[in-house]
Amino acid sequence: MINFEEVLGSWMDYCNEANRLDRYEGMDKWYGGSSSGSCRRKLFYKVNSYEKTNATNQSSLRKMRLGTIFHEDMEQALEMFNNKSEENDWDKGKFHIESELRVPELNLRGFSDAIFEDTDGKIYLYDFKTAGSFPWKLKFGKSGNPNDERYALQLGSYGLAVKENFGRLDGMALVYYNKDNSDMRTVQVPLHYMEKAKAWWTETNNVHAKGLPALKPGENPSAAWECNYCDWKNLCLN
Repeated sequence: MINFEEVLGSWMDYCNEANRLDRYEGMDKWYGGSSSGSCRRKLFYKVNSYEKTNATNQSSLRKMRLGTIFHEDMEQALEMFNNKSEENDWDKGKFHIESELRVPELNLRGFSDAIFEDTDGKIYLYDFKTAGSFPWKLKFGKSGNPNDERYALQLGSYGLAVKENFGRLDGMALVYYNKDNSDMRTVQVPLHYMEKAKAWWTETNNVHAKGLPALKPGENPSAAWECNYCDWKNLCLN
């Protein structure tokens, strides 16, 4: 019998390595905007090029791959939107898709999913997130809370660069996609998260200038589950 997990795993390894070479090769010293609010010990290992001690398991890679496929579909959909706008003179504006963003003074780098520039010159930043039914319920159920501090800080981090590049930023939002039933929701993120992100990354730079931060549950890591997905778990905890 064919081991399809192994076949799929080889394909995902290939895709991940291609993405790494395209986006991150030679950029190890930069912080990634997607790590906003995460464990500062992990970030220290990353920007100081410590050898990884833990590989991501295949189950987690398969889950992340579904998110990647959704992002790829959205990218193609936005490209079609841009093309149709030009062909049919919709006069609605255009999307800037998968833009590289940098904030050099914070040593911060990342990629925005979508920046929309309307016909009045207003700029809106969007980031796409996928979630299964349980985390979706925690966000959007009757007693749920759609606000996610980490994701908001991530969007605020990208917003700093967008405002610098475009001269303005008029709104930010997270667009969620339910992987189990294809439901979609959009959650606005207040613009003041740009200042919160700037403060968080400034503190991160200051902390790292003093060396490896102490292991401190609730801060480093900020949440216990982080350790389960950390490339340096064995190094850190031993």
